[in-house]
Amino acid sequence: MQIETDGLVIREQTVGENDRLITLLTRKAGLMRGFARQAKPIRNSKTSATSLLSYSQFSIYQGRERVIISDARPKE
Repeated sequence: MQIETDGLVIREQTVGENDRLITLLTRKAGLMRGFARQAKPIRNSKTSATSLLSYSQFSIYQGRERVIISDARPKE
């Protein structure tokens, strides 16, 4: 299941070298925790959208065990 929603990043944590575990406050689903893969490298578009206190448009995929953020675009 894929959800398109706006959200505010209220917590971020580095996992491994390139991934982030972020906590989002979203309009549709409330509070969510999910993995943003390859969000740490500077040239990636998800870097600014998944940083702390950024308001962004997220494309969230619900997997079997985890929530994965497949796309993120900053709004403000």
